[in-house]
Amino acid sequence: MWWCSLIDCFNPQKECYRLVLVNARDGLVLADVTGGAPRLPRLSIPRWSRPAKQIQAEIERCWGIRAFILDTVESSSENTNIILAEVLFQFDSGDVLRKAKWAEPEVLIRSSLSEEEWLLLNRFLHGGNRGGPLSRLGWIHEALGWVGRAASITPHDEVCEVQQWNASSNAFLLRLSSQKGTSFWLKAVDPGESAEYRITLILGSVFSGYLPKVIASHDEWGAWLTEDGGPSADDGLMETKAIRTMSRRLAELQGASMPHLEMLLNCGCSNWRLEHVRNRIAPALPLLEEAMAAQDLHGLPQFGRRRLEDLCEATEEACYRLDTIGIPDTLIHNDLQLENVIGGTAGCHFIDWDQAGIGNPFLAFEQLRVQLPESGTASLVSGYRSWWARVLRPEAIDAGFALIPTIAIAVQLCSYTASLPVVATLRGLELRHLRSLARQLDTALQLIKRPKRRSA
Repeated sequence: MWWCSLIDCFNPQKECYRLVLVNARDGLVLADVTGGAPRLPRLSIPRWSRPAKQIQAEIERCWGIRAFILDTVESSSENTNIILAEVLFQFDSGDVLRKAKWAEPEVLIRSSLSEEEWLLLNRFLHGGNRGGPLSRLGWIHEALGWVGRAASITPHDEVCEVQQWNASSNAFLLRLSSQKGTSFWLKAVDPGESAEYRITLILGSVFSGYLPKVIASHDEWGAWLTEDGGPSADDGLMETKAIRTMSRRLAELQGASMPHLEMLLNCGCSNWRLEHVRNRIAPALPLLEEAMAAQDLHGLPQFGRRRLEDLCEATEEACYRLDTIGIPDTLIHNDLQLENVIGGTAGCHFIDWDQAGIGNPFLAFEQLRVQLPESGTASLVSGYRSWWARVLRPEAIDAGFALIPTIAIAVQLCSYTASLPVVATLRGLELRHLRSLARQLDTALQLIKRPKRRSA
């Protein structure tokens, strides 16, 4: 039943939220009245899912309202964080709203929040930005108007569906559909927080065949509108031909990037050249040592300082060995999930370049390899080899395949440690992740001693 999502019981498989849903036209907030006194509605969605997409669907299911998720406010008083959202469309105001009503925010919210949360949301409700330029009431309506003009959508063929894939105070990803069935993707990132806007526009211009076509861009919002490039590679099991095409397209893009590396670094791409990775291994040692010392589970390998020093030294040596092979640096994606590879008329396209960098090209190959079943490895290798055989000797490609799993984990480790706060005490989840990376690094280094030739 629709009200099941409002139950307060704890479920480890669910993530619970309090909802602040604002109707920007009159400033009223949705209130749950199932328990007598009005309170903030509560939503429960599966963990490990795209929260914005799930929350948007749950709001529509419960109250017949299509909402736009603006941001998540971390709770200072409860275990349930707060979702900020505003009304886009209201499909049903009948029976489902008998269990809810619109109320003045001061009456409802003040009694449901801590003082800190109230002050923050009060500023938000009265026109103050909570975070970046995107996290304000009314932005989405401005954005839809801009999309209509940029894509030449007439009022008769207006945008009728807004599917939200992620949301925060400084980044949004939306799939928009018109009444005629034409679809677009709109992504916006705060230009002051991310280089993805600049990187995407440059990549779309220089490597136009490998990214979806950009229809329009908005400098102030850091937003760009693209054509719908088709389904992502994770929408089902990929066929052998599709896997081979994907890996060859990746290699082609990397080859095309080689003359442009300095330009890409200057526009915001990260430096993951092997020398840079090698120099960042040793500074991670104290964090790995702290993580291992905090281990409280028996049965898992626990590495002492000497073992961790050996891991770091062996990883540095692997970086040096790969560097001497002579594989040229290229553009790397650094977050190449299968969902970031989408279909296109001329082959697959690559999206979501927030973590783009310059480094050894085999890093991107390895990110794809670990996501595919063993049955798809031969096709992946075949497509990748078919291009790189024009540049490298077969033994150099084999050596690159053998060494890159270790380097890929080292890059994950360096990237993760760089994201941790300098002075804060590490939390349990952070410590567990560091221990996991150390064990993965140990396993990968063991495999270097007995390399397996990847050929097709």
